[in-house]
Amino acid sequence: MAELMYIQKYQNLTNDLDIEEVLKRFRKILMPNNKLSDLDRKRIVDAYQKGQKASEISLVLGVARSTINSVIKIFNQSGRIDSNKRGYIKPEKLNEDQKEMIKSWVDDNAGIPLRTIVTKVQEEMDISVGKSTIDRILQRFHYSWKREWTLLFEMEEHRIQNGNFGCAHTTVNNFGSIYSDLTQRLLELDSRINAFCAKSIASGTFQYVKNIGFVMKSSTFLDEK
Repeated sequence: MAELMYIQKYQNLTNDLDIEEVLKRFRKILMPNNKLSDLDRKRIVDAYQKGQKASEISLVLGVARSTINSVIKIFNQSGRIDSNKRGYIKPEKLNEDQKEMIKSWVDDNAGIPLRTIVTKVQEEMDISVGKSTIDRILQRFHYSWKREWTLLFEMEEHRIQNGNFGCAHTTVNNFGSIYSDLTQRLLELDSRINAFCAKSIASGTFQYVKNIGFVMKSSTFLDEK
């Protein structure tokens, strides 16, 4: 009744507005933020269960039809009537045992990519998760992604021994993370080369080194903080 009186009064002021526009303005006055109390949500569900249409409930309560439909949809899907309270936490897809299994995969292979873990979860647990979910789980176990840079030292060793000529290609991979002082690593490399030459002379094997090259290779891995 109040709504009808409002419509009649408003239409007396202007004839340019249709009924729907008048209802919109009425709803803004009645419920400016379109926030429903749990009591109103219960009234909507009760009216819906009694067979009333969303348009009829909308007129009675002065609530937008889309809001009515949303309340009804949530009720039909989950049976929930009350609104989600602040601090509501969405249930996690993976239980603690499944998270521990993911941790064991990482412990076995620290370089396993997130996309591979996502695939394994789908195949072995039949649960669909995203890479961000896996990343959050690993952070809870105090794992973080790090990038390791390996310095490869390549050299050709030309040997002259017992009158026979030979050539061997050797790759030395004994340099660690780039987080260490690269300058110190290069000094260590220089020391190794000197030691290599000194050892060759001491053993009576005449060798010389040429075509020295450096190659930087990177790989990511998970490391426990």
